[in-house]
Amino acid sequence: MRLARLAFVAFVAGLLVLILFIADRERQAGVDRLSNYKIPPRSTLDADTARTLVSTPAPSMRKDNPKAGPN
Repeated sequence: MRLARLAFVAFVAGLLVLILFIADRERQAGVDRLSNYKIPPRSTLDADTARTLVSTPAPSMRKDNPKAGPN
Protein backbone atom coordinates (compact mmCIF):
# COMPACT_ATOMS: atom_id res chain seq x y z
CA MET A 1 0.00 0.00 0.00
CA ARG A 2 2.81 2.40 0.84
CA LEU A 3 4.56 1.75 -2.49
CA ALA A 4 1.32 2.40 -4.43
CA ARG A 5 0.85 5.72 -2.63
CA LEU A 6 4.44 6.74 -3.35
CA ALA A 7 4.04 5.79 -7.03
CA PHE A 8 0.84 7.84 -7.24
CA VAL A 9 2.51 10.89 -5.67
CA ALA A 10 5.47 10.53 -8.06
CA PHE A 11 3.07 10.27 -11.02
CA VAL A 12 1.15 13.41 -9.96
CA ALA A 13 4.42 15.29 -9.40
CA GLY A 14 5.72 14.26 -12.83
CA LEU A 15 2.45 15.31 -14.45
CA LEU A 16 2.61 18.67 -12.68
CA VAL A 17 6.18 19.26 -13.86
CA LEU A 18 5.17 18.38 -17.43
CA ILE A 19 2.18 20.78 -17.35
CA LEU A 20 4.31 23.62 -15.95
CA PHE A 21 7.04 22.97 -18.54
CA ILE A 22 4.53 23.11 -21.41
CA ALA A 23 2.91 26.26 -20.02
CA ASP A 24 6.29 27.97 -19.70
CA ARG A 25 7.24 27.06 -23.28
CA GLU A 26 3.92 28.44 -24.59
CA ARG A 27 4.39 31.66 -22.63
CA GLN A 28 7.93 32.06 -23.94
CA ALA A 29 6.79 31.39 -27.52
CA GLY A 30 4.07 34.02 -27.13
CA VAL A 31 6.59 36.60 -25.94
CA ASP A 32 8.87 35.80 -28.88
CA ARG A 33 6.00 36.15 -31.35
CA LEU A 34 4.92 39.48 -29.84
CA SER A 35 8.45 40.87 -30.08
CA ASN A 36 8.44 40.19 -33.84
CA TYR A 37 5.06 41.86 -34.40
CA LYS A 38 5.27 45.12 -36.35
CA ILE A 39 2.71 47.87 -35.76
CA PRO A 40 1.94 50.09 -38.75
CA PRO A 41 2.89 53.73 -38.08
CA ARG A 42 -0.34 55.28 -39.37
CA SER A 43 -3.38 56.12 -37.29
CA THR A 44 -6.59 54.13 -37.57
CA LEU A 45 -8.52 57.38 -38.03
CA ASP A 46 -6.50 58.09 -41.18
CA ALA A 47 -7.36 54.68 -42.62
CA ASP A 48 -11.05 55.51 -43.18
CA THR A 49 -11.67 58.99 -44.54
CA ALA A 50 -15.45 58.64 -44.12
CA ARG A 51 -15.10 58.70 -40.33
CA THR A 52 -15.18 62.00 -38.50
CA LEU A 53 -14.77 62.87 -34.87
CA VAL A 54 -18.02 63.95 -33.25
CA SER A 55 -18.31 65.49 -29.83
CA THR A 56 -21.42 66.39 -27.88
CA PRO A 57 -21.76 68.62 -24.88
CA ALA A 58 -21.64 66.98 -21.49
CA PRO A 59 -25.11 66.20 -20.04
CA SER A 60 -24.71 68.98 -17.49
CA MET A 61 -24.02 71.55 -20.27
CA ARG A 62 -26.90 70.70 -22.64
CA LYS A 63 -29.57 73.34 -23.14
CA ASP A 64 -32.46 70.95 -22.49
CA ASN A 65 -31.10 70.21 -19.00
CA PRO A 66 -32.89 72.33 -16.35
CA LYS A 67 -29.74 72.43 -14.20
CA ALA A 68 -27.60 73.74 -17.07
CA GLY A 69 -27.75 77.36 -16.01
CA PRO A 70 -28.05 80.50 -18.16
CA ASN A 71 -26.97 78.89 -21.51
